[in-house]
Amino acid sequence: MTLYIDTREERSHKRGDKPLHEHLQSPYALKHLDYGDIMFTGNGSEGKMTIGIERKRFRDLIGSINSGRLSGHQLIGLTNSYDIVFLLVEGIFKVGKDGYLRRPKGASWIVETLGDKPLPATYMYNYLTELSIFTQVTTVFQPSIRLSALWVDGTYAWFQRPWESHHAHEQFHTQPPPRAFLRKPRTLVRMIKEIDDVGWEKAVAIGRRYANMKDLIFAEPKELMETKGIGKVLAHRILQELRGAE
Repeated sequence: MTLYIDTREERSHKRGDKPLHEHLQSPYALKHLDYGDIMFTGNGSEGKMTIGIERKRFRDLIGSINSGRLSGHQLIGLTNSYDIVFLLVEGIFKVGKDGYLRRPKGASWIVETLGDKPLPATYMYNYLTELSIFTQVTTVFQPSIRLSALWVDGTYAWFQRPWESHHAHEQFHTQPPPRAFLRKPRTLVRMIKEIDDVGWEKAVAIGRRYANMKDLIFAEPKELMETKGIGKVLAHRILQELRGAE
């Protein structure tokens, strides 16, 4: 699978610097993207999914927040176009003891402003928290274009792996909650999960095997037992629950 870079990215880098795609190790192609700067297809919990990345320099992010441009046209387009959306913020900044954002200028640091007023760091962080909670857009900060490319390479490689090969979350959740899924699970999966002793992992495995609830309801116990983690007792319990049998 190929990673696609928006053709406008070629013109957006600083003069004398290499554009982002020239720092990448992943296979890529330049292509016009209606939304986002980078996109690719990867593996999700229920099959293939699309991942979009909006890349903004730190000052561009502040400008987009102030103008409402990011929360309006851009964000709506991104979340409608891709299953997963990342906001990649590139640049160096720090927070002073007074709580205001600062960015480098020459050998010194200057206070970032909102109009003619100093900009509190909480203004930016609260905005990004709202993006995460209400739109599930994940923000990533990188200080340089080289490290941005390294993160893109790593994220692209992560999504190319089979979904079942990811185990880091198991150190924290023996029963992953719905938020662990990178997109909303199918209705069949959510219903099966509620049956005693099934849980998310077995429900997802069943969801991969059966296209719809009708196929599952009319399945034989032996057939259902071919699903990983489903034994004889659990197979009968699932079918009894779905068929309304006592």
